[in-house]
Amino acid sequence: MNTSSDTPTPLLCWKANIYPKHKRGIVWIVTMLSIIALLVLYSVLAGSWSFTTVIVMFAAVYWFIHQKAVDEREITI
Repeated sequence: MNTSSDTPTPLLCWKANIYPKHKRGIVWIVTMLSIIALLVLYSVLAGSWSFTTVIVMFAAVYWFIHQKAVDEREITI
């Protein structure tokens, strides 16, 4: 049984993002805003106010989550 408190020297060590941050171009933004607007218009015309609320909340949460910077983690082998 190894009882020493020395930690072994790592073979490899690097930093990496938790997930890749994708750049969203103007075409992507316009397309998503158009889809959201059409879904909201449809839900209002259909009288489905709960669906309207879900669409708006989903879009707001998606925007809020993707505004923060991507965290980096240190990986050691």
